[in-house]
Amino acid sequence: MSLVNQSSESALVLRCGQELLGTVKLEIGLPQEFVGVFTPSSDFEHYRAIFERVFVLEREVQESSESNYQSAWHEWHESLGAIDRLGLTFGDSAIPIEDFEIDLNWRVTFRLALWWLAATEGESNSAPAKQTA
Repeated sequence: MSLVNQSSESALVLRCGQELLGTVKLEIGLPQEFVGVFTPSSDFEHYRAIFERVFVLEREVQESSESNYQSAWHEWHESLGAIDRLGLTFGDSAIPIEDFEIDLNWRVTFRLALWWLAATEGESNSAPAKQTA
């Protein structure tokens, strides 16, 4: 099932509910995983604090001592969970995503939600949707 145009010019629309968080310019688009650079929109401001917490905690992981690394990593990982709990989607069809990660350079990685894949597994692949912005 092809959900996106695989060209290097592809950009996915990322949403939280009806709000447009921004776009992801794809670097890699695998069947169930996407990697690219995130560009926020004006609606992103409502969610900025959640993302900035991830950035702060990523810096703490990078700067942590060997003895503090595991606890710093755990806090960072938990902050990513806060983003997952937003229920982000991509594309015009609002396809749900999970395992969202973002780094200090606004590079993101995410996967299609497993529950969505399971629910749509039996559907026909005769006319896959093009999900680009």
